[in-house]
Amino acid sequence: MTTESHEGFVAFERVGDDQKLFKKVAEQIERSIVEQELKPGDMLPPERVMTQQFGVSRTVIREAIKALELQGLVEVQHGRGAIVSSASATNVSDSLVRYVRIQESSVWALHELRTILEIEIAALAAERCTEEDIQEIDAIIKRMSAKTHSPTEYVELDLDFHRAIVNAAHNPLFPLVLDPFMTLMRESRRLGASVDGAPQRTIQAHKNILECIKRHDPKAARSAMKEHCAIVAGFIEQGSSQRGRPTKPETSERSTGPARQ
Repeated sequence: MTTESHEGFVAFERVGDDQKLFKKVAEQIERSIVEQELKPGDMLPPERVMTQQFGVSRTVIREAIKALELQGLVEVQHGRGAIVSSASATNVSDSLVRYVRIQESSVWALHELRTILEIEIAALAAERCTEEDIQEIDAIIKRMSAKTHSPTEYVELDLDFHRAIVNAAHNPLFPLVLDPFMTLMRESRRLGASVDGAPQRTIQAHKNILECIKRHDPKAARSAMKEHCAIVAGFIEQGSSQRGRPTKPETSERSTGPARQ
């Protein structure tokens, strides 16, 4: 590999000659961003410079920049060029949501993932929560109780309850991972909330979880969240059935990979 040097710009290596050149270009630029050779606010070299550095056409460079823009790594500003974006939870969240939608992951795959994560997060919340966290969770439950006949508001408050539990665990990576899935689960939550008696049972389950957290009892919080997630799965399945949508598939049919012959 040879490196083309251009004063004032980060140096990139030439890439090979195949049909996926733009991916190789994008990977090098991404690596430079991750390793902080390129920092938020830095401009990428002009197209003409990068075509010489990488040894590819301008079309390849444009495709690479477009791929990086979709990932939220760069922002293209007309008249200026491509600029490295600041790292943000929104960029990560948007990328995750986009990926899951493209993959057409089922509501059950999402619910399964959330259940596994939230059970342990509830336990950590019981260990780490502050008085402010408890007050916030309690206030959300009270608002939910007043909105059981307003499905849209009720569902948003339901999601807020789970976000508050996540925040109470005091790990900055948890909201980053969980929030995209909460966004994707919004529709299934609406289905579950449409089942007779579901809002009232959900609110009681939330109260049970809060009591465990108040007592700083991680084992009980873990158990209460597990029970709650199982009940929610039943509500979603019942709501889906009532609207003629596919219900929960059998375990044997939920393999994420191709069936073995």
